[in-house]
Amino acid sequence: MIVQEGVKRAKPMTLVDVEARLAKKEYIMSKFVSRFINDESGATAIEYGLIAALIAVVIISAVTALGTTIKTKFNAVVTGMGGTAGA
Repeated sequence: MIVQEGVKRAKPMTLVDVEARLAKKEYIMSKFVSRFINDESGATAIEYGLIAALIAVVIISAVTALGTTIKTKFNAVVTGMGGTAGA
C-alpha cells in the first residue's frame, strides 16, 4: 500500500462514534415524525375548502330561487302591459 504525503486520511470510526451518529439520526427522524403528526395545516386547508364549497352552494341556491321569483314578476308586468310573456 502506497501512502501519499500530505494526504489526510479519516481516522477509523470507533463504536462510540457509530452509536453517536445513529442516535443523532434517530433523534432527527423522531423529531421529523413528531412534527409531521402534529402538523394540522393540511387539515385546515381542507376545512377552508369545504367552507368555500358550502358557501358556493348557498349562493347558487339563493340566486336560482331569486331568479325564478324575478322571472315570475317580470312576466306579470309584461302580461299587465298587454304583451306576451317570454319563455
